[in-house]
Amino acid sequence: MVFRGLLDNPFEVREGLLESGYPYLQTDGSLVYNSINRYLSIEGIEPLEAIKIALPRLNGRFAIMALVAQGNLLIAARRGCELALSLHEEGYYFSSEAQVLSTFSKNVIQLEEGTPAVLRFVKP
Repeated sequence: MVFRGLLDNPFEVREGLLESGYPYLQTDGSLVYNSINRYLSIEGIEPLEAIKIALPRLNGRFAIMALVAQGNLLIAARRGCELALSLHEEGYYFSSEAQVLSTFSKNVIQLEEGTPAVLRFVKP
């Protein structure tokens, strides 16, 4: 998982995770990571659903990207900051600045606030 940003409610998130038995909670990134894993540990919850459940509980300005080996998924989401995706012939690019991506491709998509984007990688 990649996390960029700051949480406005780290103490609240940390408290809830400590009560659930999560020990490593030193950074905002570890809080986000463990918040998602908290819901992944519940049987039947898939990675996308875990992120959708965790996002409303995280306040602040941030962007996350999670690579999920099972299912070959890349899930990206944002709250309060920019995150854009460029569809290019040679691959996909993410950036916090859509303008930068426009130098690679005319196909630039600004991710919607609070709605995760999912890329599924298909093996050739």
